[in-house]
Amino acid sequence: MISAPWLGAEEAGGWLCGVTVLTPEGRLRECDLAVAAGRIAEMAPRSSGRAGWDCSGLLVIPGLANAHFHGGSTLLRGLNAGLQLAEWGGGSPAGREQVRLFGWLDGEASDDQVQALAAYEYLDQLRQGVTFIADDGLAEGRARGLDAAMDQVGIRGVVNAYDQDGLAAGEPERYLAPIPDEDELSQATLREAVTRAGQLPSARLAAHCLETQVRLRRVLAEFGRSTVAVFAAAGLLRRGTVLYHCVHTTEPDIELLATSGTALVHCPVSNLFGGDVARTGQWLAHGLTVGIGTDFARTDMWEAARLAYLLLRGQLGGAAPALEVLRWATEGGQQAYGYSDRGRVEPGAVADLVLLDATRLAPVVDRPELSTVAYAVLADTRQSLVRHVLVGGRAVLVDGEPAVADGAAIARQRHNLVTRVSAA
Repeated sequence: MISAPWLGAEEAGGWLCGVTVLTPEGRLRECDLAVAAGRIAEMAPRSSGRAGWDCSGLLVIPGLANAHFHGGSTLLRGLNAGLQLAEWGGGSPAGREQVRLFGWLDGEASDDQVQALAAYEYLDQLRQGVTFIADDGLAEGRARGLDAAMDQVGIRGVVNAYDQDGLAAGEPERYLAPIPDEDELSQATLREAVTRAGQLPSARLAAHCLETQVRLRRVLAEFGRSTVAVFAAAGLLRRGTVLYHCVHTTEPDIELLATSGTALVHCPVSNLFGGDVARTGQWLAHGLTVGIGTDFARTDMWEAARLAYLLLRGQLGGAAPALEVLRWATEGGQQAYGYSDRGRVEPGAVADLVLLDATRLAPVVDRPELSTVAYAVLADTRQSLVRHVLVGGRAVLVDGEPAVADGAAIARQRHNLVTRVSAA
């Protein structure tokens, strides 16, 4: 059990004693781990006389990063079943219900109500070991409700500012500036995006890209080339640009992405719902920065990471590196948004850490010629294995329960809201 002095401190410090660490190389290291000013300060040989938390039997891994999510989308859970993306909001019974709920989110929901929906989703992800969420939202203009939910739960994240350019300009660490999605991409909206990017040189740019064949055909008809090529010609591909999905990229597209330093977010579960599989084997070969996202109405990051691994294995003939996919789910999702000091367990890195019950991952092999550790973590971790979570050295989940937020109150508020809106 974590001792009380660590709880609630914004920049907690002390020793995690007797831990086993998953190193960036995918190996195990038994040590005592010191945290100071929100960062990993030292990894020292174990000492029985050292004061600190007793973390024996726990494996320390980096916090997961959900690199693409839509806060509030669980309100529409199940309504996309059986529908292709182009059919959303159509004339089917499910499409009509989508229209009603999207209308409520855009026109009636308050910031507090958006916060109530998102806080529940964020807490669900925190319990899995997610410490960072990039939220593209659902209700435009409600970015404040999403970032308030992040603060409430105690996680890090970035939020799409949509039409609130002042947010992205004033707080580029917290808000994303949007590039038009393909359904809205035209010569006029492209010019507006270029103007916005010029006015916000430090802002991170984000867009859905090449998610479906329907969207690809629309852009080809309008511009005569792929969305990636359109963005590249407009100067919108750069370090700090993040593109979601990119399922239908060609080899020339991938070369443009690699040259520009643009980061991609792989959303394997939602893509597979549409029958699409991204060419992640090519992404890996070109050294692209890649994160993993759960996307719409799904919050299970371990499910997404495992599916990413299996799909990559299918492309590479069984030689998929589990450690690389685990990096996508942790370090890659952070690097995509410009955070180079997160997602690793090593001195100097930010102390966004997850402590797993190592006994339930056994047996693992960790020898110079063979290590199964990364695969075991990727294949077998479930929410039930997540004991504690630290964000910036502060304990935000203790023994599987939130230490910053009132989990029962969040669940009750969300239940009452969903019940009321669903019955309207």
